[in-house]
Amino acid sequence: MVNALVGLWLVLGVVLGQAHAQARPTLAVLPLDKASASEQYDGLGKALAGMLVTDLSKIPDLELVERDRLQELLDEMNLAETGFLDEKTAQKLGHGLGAKFVLTGSYSVVADTFLLDARVIEVESGTIRNAADASGSVTDFVTVEKDLVEALVGALDVEVSSGVRRQMLLGAPTEDFGAFSAYGEGIQRQDEGDLEAARQAFEKALTHDPEFDAAQASLSQVRAMLAEFKAERTEKFHAVYGEMNKRALDAFGELPADAELDMDTVVGFSLRLAALENEERDCQRYREMWAFLDASDWAVSEPEKRDVPDPEGRKAQQFSGELKWEAVDQSFVPYSRDAGGPDIAAKSLNSRYNQIFDSTFEFITPIGLSQVVRGDEHSGLLASMEGCFAPEDRLGEIDRLAKALDEAGFSEEMVRGDVAVADFLDLYWGYTHARWLGASPELTKRSERVLRRTKLDDPVNAAEDDKDRERESVRHIEYIVRDAGNIEKWKRQRGGMSVEETQVYLRGLASLDPEVVTSEPVMCGWMVDHTSSMAAMALDGFADIEDDDWMLIGVRSGTGGNSQPILRRAGCLVGEPAEFETFDQVLAFGKEAHSTYERRGETSCDSYVRGLGQIVSSLEAIPAGAPMMEGYDSMQAWNILNMFSMADAEGCFD
Repeated sequence: MVNALVGLWLVLGVVLGQAHAQARPTLAVLPLDKASASEQYDGLGKALAGMLVTDLSKIPDLELVERDRLQELLDEMNLAETGFLDEKTAQKLGHGLGAKFVLTGSYSVVADTFLLDARVIEVESGTIRNAADASGSVTDFVTVEKDLVEALVGALDVEVSSGVRRQMLLGAPTEDFGAFSAYGEGIQRQDEGDLEAARQAFEKALTHDPEFDAAQASLSQVRAMLAEFKAERTEKFHAVYGEMNKRALDAFGELPADAELDMDTVVGFSLRLAALENEERDCQRYREMWAFLDASDWAVSEPEKRDVPDPEGRKAQQFSGELKWEAVDQSFVPYSRDAGGPDIAAKSLNSRYNQIFDSTFEFITPIGLSQVVRGDEHSGLLASMEGCFAPEDRLGEIDRLAKALDEAGFSEEMVRGDVAVADFLDLYWGYTHARWLGASPELTKRSERVLRRTKLDDPVNAAEDDKDRERESVRHIEYIVRDAGNIEKWKRQRGGMSVEETQVYLRGLASLDPEVVTSEPVMCGWMVDHTSSMAAMALDGFADIEDDDWMLIGVRSGTGGNSQPILRRAGCLVGEPAEFETFDQVLAFGKEAHSTYERRGETSCDSYVRGLGQIVSSLEAIPAGAPMMEGYDSMQAWNILNMFSMADAEGCFD
């Protein structure tokens, strides 16, 4: 009997609990409509609705409709952009959401005044249970919203304890109105499907208030959505463009050696080059462009205009027009930038691309030397050369090209910037060598050759064009010397290692590989621990570098590998004998380096060596036998060797 009664009470408890749960009133908070407010506050109504939901959700006996569910119904009923929602529309929405109450209202921003008004509508009867408004300064918008919540909560048929009331009235996502309004705009743009605009708005919110958690969460969500969207779009576009490129390559095969370079042939070849470029098949493109130069006897020019219309009855066109019509016939279009293809491919069929058939040198490079060495994109032969060959192999190709142009009689032809072809290629060779290999006797020889060719015998009476040519050559040689000097400096910073060797070294240091580093010598424990995390960060820095960014590669490899000379001298590298075994030896070394240095007149060398002297002087001031913190001597040994290495990389002790 007792057990039966207990069971009955348990059943009744469950039923009553379910009835209580079902009795919880459901509230749908609609986006507040914009009354008198400027466009800059577009979307603020959704942010305010979210703020109201956050506050009201703290009431245990009240159930709130989720924003996503509400937005779906707004979209389905085409109400997202209709403006003010009247009581009948709100009632209809409430029925669709299964809500007992609907909260709707509006906001205004007039000068510095912020105004809110709202109504709680009972869905079943359509009557307004309560209406309230609140106002204040935009800088005090949180208080205005809290006043509105407190005025409305009594109409919701729920009990609100004093503790819950305090929670509702104390919390705020942000107190910065600029952050809050930008956040609202982000929500609005996200709902409209403009993810990029939403990203910018959420980022703007965080510039106003970096601690705005809701904006940070929304930004992370939008960034993930953008990445997914772009990845899907890129995959789709690449498939479409891949088919297009294949179609062009199938339609226009390689030119035979004895090809007649008429309009049809050159137009087809042009489309083929564009397809090879889109596919980034640089080596094949380079080979075929070289073959075209041979076929044209190195005298490239646009084919002559047709005498009669083509078979489709279109009137005779210049080369650019014929290329356009053929591209249409083949359904061939440039890569979209949004598809993640090479930027230059988006220009493949415009006048800049057609320009390569204007002349031999345009075919090789349709832009000037300054643009080439700056890395500007183009569709000439040199672009394919750079994509196909490693820098050290590229030097031989430049020489081969120079020889072919000389044999064809083009060496003295003037090109953009009033630079002769021979000078152009020598300077291009110089930039390539300087930026990737550094200084060498051959680089010096080539630089001197350019200067001899352009040096004026009579500078006073020389023509202005000749003066410009000399000035341009001198300017480029100065840049080449500077670039070679930087490469040499970065080499010294990393102890003479190549970039590849530097990355191997950093991986060993970051993982504390016992075959690379050791902590056994007295000064190595602190030094290895200190540099291990730095090595991991340096490796991360390499991940985002483009293969052709010589400067960033040099800087990252130099700063990443600058610990190598220090650890080597201290005996912390496996297989390398220690140059210094005690802190006193390092201190004596630093003192001697500082005392023997000759000042050069407020240069970077002077700054580095002055810093070295300050470290040495401060350490000499420590009384003999004074107690040292654990690792202090190793840290100061590091400081001395680090300052010396930076000065040595600048050539201060040469």
